Amino acid sequence: MNQQGVLHCEVCDAELPNFNSMQWHIKGKRHQKALQHWKEKEENARLSIFVRNFPRATTEQELWSYFAQFGRVTKVSIVPPQNLFAIIEFSSEDTVQYVLSQTNHRINSQNIIVKPREVQMRGAPPTSKVRYQQFQRGPNLANMEPNRGPSLLAAGGYVSTSQGAGGFHAGAGHSGGGGWGAQEYGEYFPPQPRGKQLKAPNVEDQIDLYYHEELIEKLVQVKGVQNQLEWLCQNLQVTAEEAQLKFSLCEQLQTVLGKFFPGCTVNQFGSSVNGFGLSGCDMDIFLDLSTMHGRTWELQPVKLPFVRDFKFLKEKEWGPLIPADTNKMGLADQCKLICRILTEHLEGIKDAQVVPSNRCPLVRFKYGSGDIKCDLSLNNKLALQNTKLLYLYSVLNSRVRLLVYAIRYWAKVKQISGNNKASTKLSNYALTLMVMNYLQNVEPAVLPTIQSLSDLHGVANRTRIESWDCTFAMDWQMIPATTNTQSAAELLSGFFSYWSAFNFPENILLTRTAQEIPFTSFFDKSNMADPRLRNFKTSAVNIQDPFVLNHNITQNVNEKSREVIVREFRIAAIKTSVWGNDGFSMSSSTGGGDLIHLLNMFQLRGRLDSPVEHVSGGDVIHLLNSEVPEIILIEDKEKEEAILEKGRMPRNIGEYEFEIELKPTMLTPKFLKILQKGTSGNVKLEWCKRVSAFILRVLKEVLMLAVEELPEATEEIKQKMKEEEAKMAAAKKHNEQILAKRVARRAEKRAELEAKMEAEKQEKEAGDKDEEMNAEEEEAEPQSKRPCPPSIFDLNLEPPKRFRGMYGPMRPPPPPEPSIDDLIEDSDDGEELIDYKMDEPELRYRRACEADVDKQFFMRAWCMTWARRKKVKNYLTTELGRSDEGMYMEKLISETIYQNDGAPLRYPVVGMYVWVWSVIDENDAKVVVEMECKEGKRDFNTFYQFTKIYIEKLMGKHLGEYHGKVE
Repeated sequence: MNQQGVLHCEVCDAELPNFNSMQWHIKGKRHQKALQHWKEKEENARLSIFVRNFPRATTEQELWSYFAQFGRVTKVSIVPPQNLFAIIEFSSEDTVQYVLSQTNHRINSQNIIVKPREVQMRGAPPTSKVRYQQFQRGPNLANMEPNRGPSLLAAGGYVSTSQGAGGFHAGAGHSGGGGWGAQEYGEYFPPQPRGKQLKAPNVEDQIDLYYHEELIEKLVQVKGVQNQLEWLCQNLQVTAEEAQLKFSLCEQLQTVLGKFFPGCTVNQFGSSVNGFGLSGCDMDIFLDLSTMHGRTWELQPVKLPFVRDFKFLKEKEWGPLIPADTNKMGLADQCKLICRILTEHLEGIKDAQVVPSNRCPLVRFKYGSGDIKCDLSLNNKLALQNTKLLYLYSVLNSRVRLLVYAIRYWAKVKQISGNNKASTKLSNYALTLMVMNYLQNVEPAVLPTIQSLSDLHGVANRTRIESWDCTFAMDWQMIPATTNTQSAAELLSGFFSYWSAFNFPENILLTRTAQEIPFTSFFDKSNMADPRLRNFKTSAVNIQDPFVLNHNITQNVNEKSREVIVREFRIAAIKTSVWGNDGFSMSSSTGGGDLIHLLNMFQLRGRLDSPVEHVSGGDVIHLLNSEVPEIILIEDKEKEEAILEKGRMPRNIGEYEFEIELKPTMLTPKFLKILQKGTSGNVKLEWCKRVSAFILRVLKEVLMLAVEELPEATEEIKQKMKEEEAKMAAAKKHNEQILAKRVARRAEKRAELEAKMEAEKQEKEAGDKDEEMNAEEEEAEPQSKRPCPPSIFDLNLEPPKRFRGMYGPMRPPPPPEPSIDDLIEDSDDGEELIDYKMDEPELRYRRACEADVDKQFFMRAWCMTWARRKKVKNYLTTELGRSDEGMYMEKLISETIYQNDGAPLRYPVVGMYVWVWSVIDENDAKVVVEMECKEGKRDFNTFYQFTKIYIEKLMGKHLGEYHGKVE
C-alpha cells in the first residue's frame, strides 16, 4: 500500500488501498451498476412525497383517494410497524409540486404534514459518494496547500481533498467521459465550520427590542412617576377588542363542543383574564368534561369525526358522547378527538395540533384573522383557581395592577423573567406572587393573605382540587378595605427595597401565609403534618405555591440566575430610593428621578443605542456601566457585620481543611424522608451525621484507606500533654524574643550599609565626570597625535551562542553584585534558638470537641488509589465491557488499581490524621473536614487536593443513596 490510509466507496461499500485502485473501481461494472441504482432512487424521490401526522388507523386506500384529486397516484406505502408516515408516488413531477404548494391537507379529521421526499447516501453531504478516511497523514500530504487540494476527475465520480475540512472526501461528480487524469487543482469547496452553528436571531426578541424603544420614547413625554405608572398600565393591558374577541371564541367553543360533550364547560384562564394580561398575550382555555351529563336525548345526533384509532369508540359513528365514553379514554386520546372536532366544525381555526404531555396534553391552534394563539387543556382546574385568585387581588385595590404591570415590564427589560419552560428565569406567575407577598407584609397591609381569605370563607362549601384546599372568599365586598394610603410609586420603591434584602439562599417563601421560613426548619417533623410536603423540591429560589403546597414554582431558577435577580433588585432599590426623599414629587418631573430612570436599558442584546437626552433622575451612562454603586458596597458591609454578630461568619480555614455546607439543592424528597425519620428529629443534625458517615465511607471503602479511630486520652496522658504544650509555648516565646532582637540589629546594620553605599556612589559619580572631561580633551587633539585603534584580533570577545564550545571553554559569567541583605551578617550575641519537639506518642489521642458530630481517625493509604482512575475506568468500560455505575464502579476502579500495584506496599504512601465535625446554628449547618500529614509528605498534598474535589463530587450525586449505619 503506497499511502497510509484507506479509500472507502460508499456506493459499493468497498475499501480500496490507493487512488489507482479507486480509478479502476470507478470504471468497473459493479460501481456503475450501483451508481445507476442510486440515480433511479433519486428519480423516484422527485416523483414522491413524504406524509406524516395522519391517524394510525388510516388505510392506504384512504390516502390514495385523498391524493388522487391532485393527479395520478402510482403507489402508496405506509411504513410499518408503527404506521407513523407514508410515501406517496405520483406519475409526474408537476403533480408533486402542485401537492407541495397546497396547505392545510386534512385526512380523517386531522391535519397532516406533507414534505418533499429526500434520499441521500450514507454519510454527508448527499452529493458525496466516496469518502476518504484518513487514519494517519502520509508524507505526500505535507506539500498540499492548507485550504485546497488536488482534484482527480473521472467518469461518474471525483475525489477532492481538503485539509481545511479536517479530512479528505471523494464523491460522485457530474463530469463527462475520460479516464482519471493527472492531478490538478480542481474546484475549491470551503471547509464547513466545526462545532455548533450560530443560531438565527430570534424574531420575537427583535420585536421586543424595537417595541421597548418605541415605548420609552413615548413614556418620556409623561412627567411624574405616578402618571407614568398609570400610562404604562393603560398601554400594556389587554384591550377591550381583544377581550371581546376571546370571549366570543369561548362562546363558539362552547357551542361546538357542547354538541359532542353535553354539559361540558369552556373556561378561560391565565394572564388574559386574571387582570394582569399584556396586549397580544396567548389565550389559555380549560375544557371541563367533569360536568358532562348523560341526557343525550336532549340534543340532536351529530356525526363523530374519524374515531377508528380509539379503542373504545371504534364502533361509534354518531354522538353526542356520554361520560362513560370519555372516562374510558386517556387525556391524550381526548385531546386528539377534540382536535379533530375543532378542525371540522370551528370556522377560522388554523394549524390545530396536539401537544403531547404525560401530565397535561394540549390542543394548540390559531384563531381568527389576528392569529390568536390558543392552548386548550383538559386537566387544569388548579390553574383556573389561581386565575380567580389573581383577578380578586386585581380588583381589590387599583394600585395592585399598576405595580404588577410596571414590575413585570421592568423584569422583562432586565431579562430576569419569562415563561419559557427551558429558562432559568422567574415566571410571570412567580413575580406576581412576589408582588402580592410584599403588599401583604407592608405596614399597614394593602392586601389580605390567602389564608385569611380562606378563613373568611368559612367551613361550608369548601373547594378541594386534587385533595388540596383551594378555598378563598371570592366576594370582594366581604373583604375589609385597607387603611394603607401610600401611593403606587412609594409602594414600588418599597417593593425593590423589600426583595433586595430578602435572604433567598436560606429561606422558603410561604405565599399562603405571606411568611418566610428557613428551609431547614421547613422540613422538620413539626411542619410535616401533611406527608405530601416531603415532595417539595428545593432549589436556589424557593417560593411555595399557594394551593399545591408541595410545589416550588421557582424550582427552575439556578444559583447563577438568582445572583442576577438579586443584583437587579438591589440596583432598582438604589434608583428608586430617592423617590421617598423630602421635596420629591411623585406627580411632577422634578425631584431627582422617574420611571424612565428605572426602566431605561438601551443595552439590549449586546448593543448600545443613543440614550434619551432629557431623561430625568441621573446619568444614563452611569446606569449602563459596570461600576458598583457605593450604597451597594455599604449594604454588603452591613450585611457581613450582621452575620458576624450572629456568629455565622466563616472562620479562618486551615491549609488542609475544607467545609461542606447544607444547601437546598441537596435535599431531595427521598433524602428528606430519611432525615426526618432520624432519632434526633432535627434535619440539620441528621444531615451532618449522614455527611460524616458518607465521608468515612468514601475514604474507607472507595479509596481503600486503613482507618483507625483515635483513642480517648487518660488523665495521666492529658496532664503530660498539658506539660508538653507549656514547654512548647515557652520555647516559642523565647524564639520570638530572639528573632525580634535580631530583626532590630539587622535594621541598624542595613541603615549603616545604605549610608556607606550612598557615599561610595557619590564618589564614583564624581570620578566618572572627570573621565568624561578627559575624553573630551582627547577628542580635541589633532588626528596625528591619536593612538592607533586596537585590532579585532587583540579583543577578547565572547563567541556567539551557536559557536560556543567550538573555540574552547567559555569564560565563566561575572558573579552577581551582592545585595544589602547578603552583606549583613547575623550575630546572635550568644543567644540560640530552642528547637523543641513535643514528646508525642506513636498515635495521637482524641482532642477536645463539643460538636454534635465528632469523628477523629488516623488513616493510612497503602496504595495510590487516587491516581489513574480515569484511565482505569476507560479500560473497564471499553476493554472489559463493564457497565456498572455509581459507587460500585468507584469501588471497582480502586480494587483494580489496588491489585495492579500489588498492594499493600511495604511502606504506606500517606499517613494522616483526619478530623470531621459539625457546625450547626439557627439558620446554617456544615461539616468541617481537617487533615494533618504524619507520613508521606511528598504525596500528601496531591492526595488532599484530590480527596477534597472527589468527596464533593460524589456527595452531589450519591449522598441521598447512602442508607448505611449512622451513629
